Amino acid sequence: MPKGKTLRFNLIDLQMFNDNFQLEGPGWRIALESDAAGELGTALEKLEAVVLLNKLYAINLENRIMVELGKGKVERYFELEGNARAEYLVSVVGRQRALQILRAVVKETREQACIGQNDKKGGYDAPP
Repeated sequence: MPKGKTLRFNLIDLQMFNDNFQLEGPGWRIALESDAAGELGTALEKLEAVVLLNKLYAINLENRIMVELGKGKVERYFELEGNARAEYLVSVVGRQRALQILRAVVKETREQACIGQNDKKGGYDAPP
């Protein structure tokens, strides 16, 4: 990058980047799938996809947790952080159900991202 130039995001801002950029987890893996499907072109698009997919996964997970735990228990879940949240979820719904929830949220996020339907050649609405 030439000296004095800055990176300018198109779809996110610096705060969203700082809050959601992680090179791990479901959002990152879904972004890799999208890239492998030829849906991401530039390095900036790839970077923004990671951030957006991490954010979408987090939103979907929070929504699912609110439904699964219900009033009374969901408040406690959101008071916790990190591994404590996962441990609490398992203590309330059981390990198998917790895994089902996480898999369902990954699937939902992948479907919302339309992996395999957004190629760079024709775009989302391009005829087959």
